[in-house]
Amino acid sequence: MLRVIVFLAASAFFSSAGAEVSTLGDVKAQGGVRLNAQELRNLMPEANVVSRTQGGSTRYWHNRPDGTFSAVSDGRGQTGGGTAYANAEGTWRVTDEGQLCVSIPWPRAPDNWCRYMFRLEGKYYGVGTLSNESTASEFEFRK
Repeated sequence: MLRVIVFLAASAFFSSAGAEVSTLGDVKAQGGVRLNAQELRNLMPEANVVSRTQGGSTRYWHNRPDGTFSAVSDGRGQTGGGTAYANAEGTWRVTDEGQLCVSIPWPRAPDNWCRYMFRLEGKYYGVGTLSNESTASEFEFRK
């Protein structure tokens, strides 16, 4: 009986740990919680950010308290699977509606977006709208 309980517990852990998150509906279904404006304002200054796009690109930056940062990108997903490393100076801000807004003038494809942020099991997911079908991009914020 103990083996069955251990097996079921392990199965539940590995199935949830490996679950794919691609939409806001997925994030909510797994217990994701939306961050409000004040939570974002507390989290963002001095945060080291890793942003992973649905296209496969990873971007890195450090949020300065004045709303600026220097970003680097591996460029994956921008050139059909190759890499196109880039760096750029960007800006960040938090809106009263609780969105993180970022602007990065990359040489090939500038970023200019606002995302609602959801926390799920130590990771964060950003979505452009609050529709369950909205694509969720993964973020890490560390101080």
